[in-house]
Amino acid sequence: MRLALGTDDKKTLRRELFGDSHYFCIAEVKAGKWKVLEYRDNPHADPAIADKPPLVLQFLGDCTAFLSRSLRKGAFVLFAKNGKIPLVTSHETIDDALSAIARRELHRFKRFDLVEDGFVPLKEVDIHLLSRARRTP
Repeated sequence: MRLALGTDDKKTLRRELFGDSHYFCIAEVKAGKWKVLEYRDNPHADPAIADKPPLVLQFLGDCTAFLSRSLRKGAFVLFAKNGKIPLVTSHETIDDALSAIARRELHRFKRFDLVEDGFVPLKEVDIHLLSRARRTP
């Protein structure tokens, strides 16, 4: 699965809104291992930009899931309706979050569920969904 993680310093997950992150860490998690593929400068990082979620969705279209410490409801609904999996975590660092996902230690993660209209605990079955979620160029 390919994840986008919001960060301002390329080490920690951004505490505030995902779309305002200075960078997006693009990482791949597969077969119990993870690796950072690249860091992308966020061209939409300015908090003054209105209606940012569609811009971020397009910019990160090749990712299956978006991981942050904070998302606005409008953003995660849009992401979920477009086949992406919005995730939130209490992990502070990129390394810790990716290592936990790779090891299937999911107790500190939640995913947004459209049916529940809210965040639900991430479960092992969801990892299968993450692996099969569509990427859009």
